[in-house]
Amino acid sequence: MAVTRRGRRLIAALILITAVIVIGQVVRRNSAAPVAKRTATGTSATIGSVKWLVFGTFKTQELATAKGPLRAKSWFVVVDLSLTNTAGKTVKLDPSAVVVVDSQNRVYPADKTASDTRAVIYNGIPISSLFDANLPPKKPTRVGAVFPVGPSASRLKLKVKGEKVGDEQDLLIDIGF
Repeated sequence: MAVTRRGRRLIAALILITAVIVIGQVVRRNSAAPVAKRTATGTSATIGSVKWLVFGTFKTQELATAKGPLRAKSWFVVVDLSLTNTAGKTVKLDPSAVVVVDSQNRVYPADKTASDTRAVIYNGIPISSLFDANLPPKKPTRVGAVFPVGPSASRLKLKVKGEKVGDEQDLLIDIGF
């Protein structure tokens, strides 16, 4: 049985379309963004040159300050961290590298005023604000961060953006709520 010219063109077009689909799938699979590192409160993980450990979290609608209470529009999520710089020189933390994300992928950046309020001496241990954290080499530093979140925010994770700290992967730390 002879194949017509039109039939050969149709077969060639189908082969070409199949090749494009297969090549597209291979390229997409190979160029996918790296999977984020995941951990939970109480477990450490390293990203870039910093080892991250969330050692405490709580939600509140009010923070005490020397000037009186600081009230949230909805909620403050307070995150207490222990950060250890694994590099050989002091590292200045970029606060924009750290956000809270919820189950609907809404992003909540840290609040400078509230985070600076959290910078206190707690049980004799100084806690630095996320906004002025200078991390000396090889020494754990306590850092506090405060994130205003919406009333429906749930299943919260602290996200450290890898590209901001010299890593290909992001770090997600489950902080509950």
